[in-house]
Amino acid sequence: MSLKYISILMFFTTAFISRGQTVVIDAGHGYCSDCTQNCTPNVRSTIEIETAMIVSNKLDSLLQNCSTITSYLTRPTSDCGDFPSLAQRALMSNNWNADRFLSVHCNAGGGTGTETFWCDNSPSSNAQCQSFATEVQTQMVNYGQWNGRRVVEDHTYLAFHLGVLSPTNAVGCLSEIGFVDHSNDVTKLLSAQWRDSFAQGYLVALQNDLSFSCTAASVPDLVIESMWTVPANPNVGENVDLFVNILNVGNGPANAISLDFKMDNTTLGSVTHTSLGANQMVTKSLNNHVFTSADNYDYCVYIDPASSEQNTINNSYCINVSVGNEEDVQVINPTVSPLTISAGDQIDVTASQIYAGNQSSAVLPDFDLAYYLSTDCTLSLDDVLLGTDQSSIGTNNSSESENSSFIIPSNTADGTYYIIFSGDDSDDLMEIDETNNTACVQFTVDNNTSGSEDIFLSNAVVTPLIINPGDIIDVSVTQNYVGNHLAVNLPDFKLGYYLSTDCVLSSNDIFLGIDSSNIGSDFTAESEIKTLTVPTSTPDGIYYVLFSADDENELLESDEANNVICVEIVVENTLSLENHSFQDKITVYPNPTTGVVNISTNEKFFIARLMVYDLNGKIYKSNKGSNLDKVNIKDVPPGVYFLKILNNKEQEAIFRIVKQ
Repeated sequence: MSLKYISILMFFTTAFISRGQTVVIDAGHGYCSDCTQNCTPNVRSTIEIETAMIVSNKLDSLLQNCSTITSYLTRPTSDCGDFPSLAQRALMSNNWNADRFLSVHCNAGGGTGTETFWCDNSPSSNAQCQSFATEVQTQMVNYGQWNGRRVVEDHTYLAFHLGVLSPTNAVGCLSEIGFVDHSNDVTKLLSAQWRDSFAQGYLVALQNDLSFSCTAASVPDLVIESMWTVPANPNVGENVDLFVNILNVGNGPANAISLDFKMDNTTLGSVTHTSLGANQMVTKSLNNHVFTSADNYDYCVYIDPASSEQNTINNSYCINVSVGNEEDVQVINPTVSPLTISAGDQIDVTASQIYAGNQSSAVLPDFDLAYYLSTDCTLSLDDVLLGTDQSSIGTNNSSESENSSFIIPSNTADGTYYIIFSGDDSDDLMEIDETNNTACVQFTVDNNTSGSEDIFLSNAVVTPLIINPGDIIDVSVTQNYVGNHLAVNLPDFKLGYYLSTDCVLSSNDIFLGIDSSNIGSDFTAESEIKTLTVPTSTPDGIYYVLFSADDENELLESDEANNVICVEIVVENTLSLENHSFQDKITVYPNPTTGVVNISTNEKFFIARLMVYDLNGKIYKSNKGSNLDKVNIKDVPPGVYFLKILNNKEQEAIFRIVKQ
């Protein structure tokens, strides 16, 4: 089912309003979306498609004079794509709660005259369907002066049930007006007078079957007689007046008329007219429209009268308006300073955008002036956008100078480059000359023209130094800058933290986290603090926390070798939660020491054993006792050692100590 008919069905399921009894008029067949009948195996002639649609619309107009009747059309036009399926037509009728369903067709196959079918397989009463079909046949014979062929139940004659009648809840029938392949029938089918008579016959059949009456009313019918523009061939920026002639071809006055003026489906404005009598014409206009770009436009007018019309199909019309273009934007007087610069330095640029045309800046957009870094003078996708200005220019202000300052990317290598100035960079204007929108200025990047730059680390700290896998560690370090660029002109330099088995950063190291430092010549150092988690899968052993300055290589440095420092840590699975609790209750001092290491605690337990060993596991001291409170390592060589402490409850704690 097409989205068009899904929308129709959903709307009338929820918004159905009836004036009493409801009649659904089904103009048979239609045209596919490509304006052919390729989408259906049941190809019908244009005579049938147009006759069914026109007669159905005439009947719908007649029913507007019947105050107790609400009428709907399943196919109101012969537009391409206005071709609901049989199931969609039936579903529309059911959603509209129709009392009667009349499907209007023309016949073919070598006969002449009119005939009417009804279906004994629908949810409605067979007797009522047959009676309605008989009444329709009678009136079509009378009003069409046709040969009456037959009134017949569909399956008996066709050996199948008609798909548009079978699922329809309403009492319904299908009327074949006449034959499109019989010359006498075709003469009637194409006659406007006979089509009026066919519609009148259907109306009388419905009146007799549903017992309602109608009042003849004076009804207007508004048509668009002609449309034009002044000037006839407008240019971009000109004031254009849009005109339309509206003619009332009906037999009654049209009141409170509203006209919507649209350009390419965009509403430009509306005008109104109080009243237009029968056979009267009025000229209306919408003035001072300005086209902003050259193109072919659909200028359309839609009529929305307050009073009902005989026919609303002719209430809109469109003409094509071809708009020329005499506008242009140029870039002139570009400058760059300085012309020799280091990567990461500031560069100052100026240029002017000028406008030629006939539109004021009030109706034009602000035109972007973009600045690009390029290796040549031709704008391409490889060029680097440095920034953008905007110019408010037009006939009242044909030129505007712009100036900006930008930073040349810090990773720009030495060489010859160009600043490209790109006018109307967003292509807001269709111009007579698109080749004059850019200008360029050559300059040189020489990274030896300023003092050397460097980033290095200091004051790296990790606590604790002995942990279990999965524990957290607190790290701190200072990232330092040496150079002559302000922090605002530099990126925030990333500081990466890694877990490694050595002191050299490599792809095998485990990334733990990242910070960033806003540093420069005006703020040369920034300390960072981070809490990190050692992976739970880390085996026991000696590891290093690596601190990596400028971790994303955003700065071309004089010394790239000093960006990493490390702190050694020990991972041991033996430190249970209970042991951690025990270790937190012990204080070891002094550390570093030249000899004696004191051990103190306020808890009610005593230390039963002490061990001192190096990073390779070699034991230098092993003391046992009932209440040990110190160990003397004066005779131990200077270096880093571990002090293991065990209490009388077999809890243990391990401290890293430094012997000076």
